[in-house]
Amino acid sequence: MTGMNRKLNTTKKIFLLTTAIFLSHSQAIHSATQLGKGIYYDDQQIQKLAQKYPGRVSKDAGYPLINNYSTLKSGFQGSQFGLANKPTTTGLWWTPMLAVDKASGQIQDSDYLNPLLLIPNPLSVRLTERGVSLGIPLQNAKVDNVHVDRGYDNTLDVTVTTGDLMGTAPLVADYSDWMVSVGWARNNTPLLVANMVEGSPFIFVEKKNKQTTSYLQFTNSQDAKLLSQDKGISVFKTKNASDSGYRYYAYFSNPDTAVVPWKTTSGSVIVPVNQGGSGNIVPSTTIQTAEANRYFSLAVIPASSDSAAVEMANQFKPYAATFIKSTSVTYDYDKNNAKVVTHFNFDSQTVYPNASLKNQPLVFLYPWQIKNMSDSEKAGCLFQDECASDKGTIQTLKGTMHAYVVPSGISDKSSFSTEVGFHGVLPVLPNRLSQTELDKIASYSFTLPPDPHLDAKNPWTDTYATGKLLGREAQLIKIANVLMGTAPANPNYQKIRDSLLTDLKNQVTSFLTGLNYTDPCPGGVGDCPRAEGAWFYAYNSQWYTMMGFPSGFFTATTLTDHSFHWGYLIDGAATIAQFDKAWAQAYGGMVNLLIRDICNYKYGDEAEATRFPHFRSFDPYAGLSSALGMPYSFDNVNEEDSAEFMNLAQAIILWGLNTEGISFDGDTTSPQEVLETGLYLYTTEEQGLNHYHFNQNPGSGVFPTGWSNSSTGQNYLLVGNVWGGKLDRSTYFCAGQPCYYQNLASNTLPINAGSFYLGYDPNFVTKVYREDAKNPCSGDASNSAYCGTLLKYLALGDPVKASQYYTQYFDVQGNTPDPGESKPSIYYWIQNLKALGSLNTSYSADTPAYAVFGAGENTYVVAYNHGTSVRNVNFYQEGGFVCRLENIQPGEMKGGLCGKEEPPPPADRFSYVVYVGYPFKPVLINNSITCPDPATKNPACLVKNVAGPSVMTITGSNSNLCTLAIGKDGVVSTINDKSKGCFINSSPATADKAGSINLPGGF
Repeated sequence: MTGMNRKLNTTKKIFLLTTAIFLSHSQAIHSATQLGKGIYYDDQQIQKLAQKYPGRVSKDAGYPLINNYSTLKSGFQGSQFGLANKPTTTGLWWTPMLAVDKASGQIQDSDYLNPLLLIPNPLSVRLTERGVSLGIPLQNAKVDNVHVDRGYDNTLDVTVTTGDLMGTAPLVADYSDWMVSVGWARNNTPLLVANMVEGSPFIFVEKKNKQTTSYLQFTNSQDAKLLSQDKGISVFKTKNASDSGYRYYAYFSNPDTAVVPWKTTSGSVIVPVNQGGSGNIVPSTTIQTAEANRYFSLAVIPASSDSAAVEMANQFKPYAATFIKSTSVTYDYDKNNAKVVTHFNFDSQTVYPNASLKNQPLVFLYPWQIKNMSDSEKAGCLFQDECASDKGTIQTLKGTMHAYVVPSGISDKSSFSTEVGFHGVLPVLPNRLSQTELDKIASYSFTLPPDPHLDAKNPWTDTYATGKLLGREAQLIKIANVLMGTAPANPNYQKIRDSLLTDLKNQVTSFLTGLNYTDPCPGGVGDCPRAEGAWFYAYNSQWYTMMGFPSGFFTATTLTDHSFHWGYLIDGAATIAQFDKAWAQAYGGMVNLLIRDICNYKYGDEAEATRFPHFRSFDPYAGLSSALGMPYSFDNVNEEDSAEFMNLAQAIILWGLNTEGISFDGDTTSPQEVLETGLYLYTTEEQGLNHYHFNQNPGSGVFPTGWSNSSTGQNYLLVGNVWGGKLDRSTYFCAGQPCYYQNLASNTLPINAGSFYLGYDPNFVTKVYREDAKNPCSGDASNSAYCGTLLKYLALGDPVKASQYYTQYFDVQGNTPDPGESKPSIYYWIQNLKALGSLNTSYSADTPAYAVFGAGENTYVVAYNHGTSVRNVNFYQEGGFVCRLENIQPGEMKGGLCGKEEPPPPADRFSYVVYVGYPFKPVLINNSITCPDPATKNPACLVKNVAGPSVMTITGSNSNLCTLAIGKDGVVSTINDKSKGCFINSSPATADKAGSINLPGGF
């Protein structure tokens, strides 16, 4: 479950010298905060390095300060910003209310009085000094070769006000996970508060100054008519210039109050149709109603006729006085069923005591939520149709929304739940390469360029560009680690792994400390005092966020792309943790800060020294992340690279797995809550992107039926850029048209063993590749970029074709992989999928670290043991046990055919565990394997594929040498012994069980 009320983090203020860490107050040059062995900084360090490195090459010129670009709306003419005790957030549908994209000296009154459009589906809303303007998205979308547009801004039909708001600015008073409360005040005297909740058809309004009149303005309407009035309800319709049909609304107030007539400003009464009048309202007319009740709500009514609208409005009426006060998400992982269970929680207040009112919120659900609800949960669908009929639906850019009554709980609390299956992640694919393929991959270079920051395709040094390098290193490390176990053994892979792991650790440690760990110590010593570095993280207490430097792509100026940039570093940290638990314990607190910047599993813990919002740039109700931080766009927030958010999520999962059992220095975080956070983000975003970016749910109403481009021959199956206000085939990869590979590349990179979600439907993969992306990387130079990523994607559907294209593009043409990729990682991925087959999602396992490939007799199951003890992993299908992987060693990834034991190794091949005694001095086995493992420090080393008969040599310190004979029966005997006894109590090996060789201490 999400965590609350932790103890205070153990942090301490330190002072950092430019040449080394000395915790000395006397020589301090700036302030920093130490967390474990990690260090984060403040604005002083940003300013200092901006002067020190004025030419630092990055997308944002290195070290910008957000306050030079953006200003929080902290107050206006005596009215103050209402979030003094709550961290601000960014990247949500309502955050245009929070800030202005100008320095404070450039702001004008209009920036406060007329904020940008808000899009709390199923509504469109604008809050200004005139009041609350409300509309319904176009129910017949405008579609062309580039966009799907539902005309959000042009659909505002009615504005409600109390007549005393002019000259006051709407300011955020409070917020929760998918709602916002906005207030108007004059000289700190509250006038009005409006609550908007994503999913709610209502806007809930409270008069704060005993106003006796409400006003409705029909300023964007060609026609308006009052259809019906009764106690506590008025139903009306409008016709907007942007829509051909009428649109229906209802105004709800106290159901015990007599009907209050609507009047024009001249005093003329509007007699509704149900009382024999015409109900006509002249366009641009302001209507006043002597409505003295404190609370009222305004709602959209999804109907196609006057009579249906009146009937449906009366169905909404029992819920119109249930004001939603707060929303929250909680989640947990059901390990036995491999499902993430998410609870959508509402706190509400029924503001009038009438017995006909229901103490339950009425909301609208997105298709992804309905898809993942149980039958018992669907009993809450308003029309008892399991949310499957067309009745009372509203079309939005994120699909067809259905009316739903949230089941009530204790007091004023209500909740509904979804369950999403999790189909596993791995650190890397298992090795199923043939000997020919092993020979080929061995011919590739695993090293990075001498100066990767000057790579022509990746010339920057910011957190994103450097992060891509970290991702490339992480993949190569894990591939080399797996290839160490091949037969015959290739000693180069351990050298490759250890060298790259050292480089990765140095770069990540540099980021997490602000010190230069990338340059070697003088004289080649293992460690030394470290100089101040150019990479670091800072915490901004005004915006409640982490900032990485040198920054790029507006991560500092508008808090954009944090999940993308941080994801690469967390993936690097998870890779280090796979091999070095001590490092993870020492620096894990800093890694956890970056996770909390996106999804704060400690939200609500006031004792935390560093405070973050619950979510940043992630909408838990819609199930989709946002790239934009502060949405200064007319089209609200956007996501153009869902795959990089998924890279973050899989990295968090692996970090949680690889730190199991660790207590982080200076941080009370448990690896389990980190793991569950990653699983929640992964499964939720996967559902969202497969509705909004990829048309894998064609009945959801997101993608127009038959959407295509006749001039290019493309059948549109994906959208590169999902905005709040439009679906956009243009991306930052492709501003011009047509976009072929760009849309696909931007929503698949980077691909690794945490990207299995992309291949859940292999037929869809091949269809997208062929019909939408127009078969990239197959020979057409104009449609050949990002081919490393794209061919890895194709391999999830057609690995044979991907292998053919790989040979042509990389081997024959000699092209260079895209940033973040390498030939070994591309080749390893494609060829192994060719051997393994497609992902099989009909299976589950009792560990998150698993995958299943193939089908029938060729079903191949894989599991990774991330723990510190031997474990078994069970696999299930439709809830029933089907097979098990047994005796998986710590750190081992094991696979086998489900329902069949793997064929035993040849009778003349054995495995042995060599145990090195304390004080664990290194030994060299067969001149190729160092034990203890240099990375993991594990003194128990598994030596595989030892022929019998053969000779094993173990070279120790002080010229110790043990020469052993391995018999054809697996028995170990001594040939030569230049030591004090080279094996003690050794046990023989069998074809299916490893033997043991015990070395004495100090060998």
